[in-house]
Amino acid sequence: MPLRKQAPPGGTLGNTDKSISGERREEPNRPAPEPKRRAVVVSPATRPAHAANSISGLWGSNVGVTYQIKQSGNSFTWISGSEVAHGTINGEEVEASWSGRALPGSGKGRVSKDGLTITWDNGVVMVRE
Repeated sequence: MPLRKQAPPGGTLGNTDKSISGERREEPNRPAPEPKRRAVVVSPATRPAHAANSISGLWGSNVGVTYQIKQSGNSFTWISGSEVAHGTINGEEVEASWSGRALPGSGKGRVSKDGLTITWDNGVVMVRE
């Protein structure tokens, strides 16, 4: 005669979802688990975006001079020490005439597409600070 295995003392037999009376217990309504969210990494811009054709602000340069440019519409003025310039901007093209302690002069330049540099025909490159 084969031996029957007995359940260990204190173990469970049959359906564990029943109460002592044998009735099934209803699971309480539980909210569905939140879906897992994936992290999205966004690289911050290294410099703020500038409005199209806006060159107002502080600019450094490859000649060690800092320029404060104030723009109104298509016209701008820069002040750098005793030098004052007046100019116009049309799209990416800029033109300016200046006077001051140094020799007076004029030049044409181009604003980069990202608005962070102005390269002049006299070799000066301005960089937005």
